[in-house]
Amino acid sequence: MPVIIYSHDWFNGIDSLFEIFTVLVSLAIASVGYKAYRLTREKRHAYFSLAFALISLSFLSKILAELLVRYELSQKIIQMANIYHIGGGGFLAYMGFMFAGLLTLLILSLRIHDPKIVILMILFLGVFEYFSYTYLFGIFPLISLFMLGIITSSYYKNYSEKKLVTPLLTWLSFFLFTASQLFFMLATVDSKWYVVAHLIQLVAFCGLLYLLIRVLRK
Repeated sequence: MPVIIYSHDWFNGIDSLFEIFTVLVSLAIASVGYKAYRLTREKRHAYFSLAFALISLSFLSKILAELLVRYELSQKIIQMANIYHIGGGGFLAYMGFMFAGLLTLLILSLRIHDPKIVILMILFLGVFEYFSYTYLFGIFPLISLFMLGIITSSYYKNYSEKKLVTPLLTWLSFFLFTASQLFFMLATVDSKWYVVAHLIQLVAFCGLLYLLIRVLRK
């Protein structure tokens, strides 16, 4: 099982607040996407809604696991077995839901319709999740970085063709979300990058929230 990364003591708890904000924004986007699907019956809205619902579950799993681990650490008698199982289970759920959400966005962005390709991608992600959980924590942000990079490039292509504010904000938000994964990778070496990664990720989801508000106002 990988070691759970905590940053400096002063940031403990603040990261969870950032992630609660991320969960709320993701759920709001999922809700609006689902409403759009019910109105239009276009599958792309359903996929978009599903993707952000999975991403919200991913962060929620991480938040709950970290809170439970901190609770266990605050006890007079620390049960390391409990910490091991809670931390490992939470991290596994975090990876699984995040990979599923990013895969859904990837399928949507690349317009993949062949079910055989989708199944193959799921199998590869399952293998990567196993190795991330068992051996190398750094594989998870690396794969997330790769997947988000492809998704972000498709949003940039959309912006370059339309030259509108909404595609620009979408691209910038996903670009920052992608960049945050690079710093999460660096956090496996030096915990100070964990703070930087969270700040960048927070700005990315602030951008998505602003984008959502713009869409709702129209």
